[in-house]
Amino acid sequence: MLVVVHTSGARLLVEGLNGCRIGPTGSLGNAQYTVAKLILDRPLARGETTAIGFTLRSSDHRPRAYTRHVLYRPADVLVLEADFHPDSLPAMCTAFYSPRRTTPEVALGPLSLGSTHRAHVTVAGAGPGMYGVRWE
Repeated sequence: MLVVVHTSGARLLVEGLNGCRIGPTGSLGNAQYTVAKLILDRPLARGETTAIGFTLRSSDHRPRAYTRHVLYRPADVLVLEADFHPDSLPAMCTAFYSPRRTTPEVALGPLSLGSTHRAHVTVAGAGPGMYGVRWE
């Protein structure tokens, strides 16, 4: 699995790996994007699924207001989570979808934070496109 992140030249840190390990990393597009390869802990049989977890941090420590993930192929189930520090809880979170980067986002609905300070969205039958969580 490849993770591509717009980092504007900042170094990308991939931490908290669960169910995978880090492979080669590098830069694309005049260092505007960083690519990291995540290698599953075992090969999957056709039709088999797995869950992985990872945390992305940028070395520039700029605050972000969203996380966005792109699917190039359909997925039976897509789960996105955003964890927040107890001192930096957002007032609201919303899940969104867009078929392409150049098309408007469609709100999938508000998300609630529980006592774990985590928002998540689950999309069954997720088609190709961009899925994410935005907060303020």
